[in-house]
Amino acid sequence: MSTTSPRASWPSGKATSVHWIQARRAFERASGAYAARIVEHDDATVVVERLSDRTAVTLTVGRPVHLTATLARNDVTRLDGLPLALVSEYFGVLGVATGPADPPPQLRVLSSVSRFEDGETVEIPNVDDSQPSWQLFAVRAVTIDDDEQQPEKPTLFLGKDTDRESIEAAAAAMVEVAYERAGKPLPEETKAELARRRAARHSNG
Repeated sequence: MSTTSPRASWPSGKATSVHWIQARRAFERASGAYAARIVEHDDATVVVERLSDRTAVTLTVGRPVHLTATLARNDVTRLDGLPLALVSEYFGVLGVATGPADPPPQLRVLSSVSRFEDGETVEIPNVDDSQPSWQLFAVRAVTIDDDEQQPEKPTLFLGKDTDRESIEAAAAAMVEVAYERAGKPLPEETKAELARRRAARHSNG
């Protein structure tokens, strides 16, 4: 199991909560999200192990105290004794599974529905009682140097190659997040281009 070298600090000026657009996009099929187990956490970071290849990834957590409280809950869904999670490095979201003690044979996530507390997105509710809910946390992949991490281009959650339109849709969502968090309106030209891409994607679907 390979690991990354931790540099544990949340970037100054970065929002520590999950934006609703992040929550909506993070676990869609083209988001690049992956299933993982949480193998370690402290007062600044969490280490997850990707289920697909057992690679360990270190993430800085926006609100580590809240994460610690969630992991102490008695309804955390566990896989081989460790908390089950979904991770979208591209959108900066960690979802901790809660509800059933053991994960179902196949995970289903309705990312278009979110629960809010104090104006912040905190949970994606379960689809049914056999499926877990997902407690949401803002995260960033830890880097070895001080340069901003550029996550890999999104691929399908199930590990297959996705189409160009889906990748562009995921990238477009990040543009919306950036402007929304900065409190600035989207430029009309950008808004028109995003609308054009969505229309093209739906017509191809």
